[in-house]
Amino acid sequence: MPMLPDMVLWQTLLGACKTYKNVDMAEMVTRKLVEMGSTSDGNFVLLSNIYAAHERWADVGRIRDVMKSKDVRKTPGFSYIEEKGVIHKFYNADKIYGKLEEIRFKMKEFGYAAETSFVLHDIGDEEKENALYQHSEKLAVAFGLICAEDEARPIQVIKNLRICGDCHVVIKLISKMYNREIIVRDRVRFHRFKDGTCSCRDYW
Repeated sequence: MPMLPDMVLWQTLLGACKTYKNVDMAEMVTRKLVEMGSTSDGNFVLLSNIYAAHERWADVGRIRDVMKSKDVRKTPGFSYIEEKGVIHKFYNADKIYGKLEEIRFKMKEFGYAAETSFVLHDIGDEEKENALYQHSEKLAVAFGLICAEDEARPIQVIKNLRICGDCHVVIKLISKMYNREIIVRDRVRFHRFKDGTCSCRDYW
């Protein structure tokens, strides 16, 4: 590289480690970020996600202990959407049962299977699948489908954290099933979902 990598470049590499499930490099990158003085909860959460994807639950627990010792607290995930001048805010596990069940049923007809590797807890597959359906960005999009009177207007959602892989797959499917354009602004970038694809081309 023609310049020394800064914290943002190291964090980008850590995100790539999650995409490619490279545990060894993720550990090295996290150590480097700690040495550089980073206290971002996102770095620890990403490494924990990578361990969870490999079912290394002891390491997931160790990361939680490290976060406690450094007083690093995980930011709770939430999403919000504006409808008719009113901002509606959703946290994980808020409930919009009817629309979510309709979406869930339709997605299975399209061959969807939940990406349970994105759930960080050592629980059964059914519980993981239920946890995924309660992510805040899914709730906000479902609410947008309920309220939207003008189907030509995009559904716009803002997410305070990085969108998870399963939610990314689900919102692509929703854009196709309901023939709707959906724009999600997460902590990293804008995602424009239309006709079952995303503007990020599945790299974010």
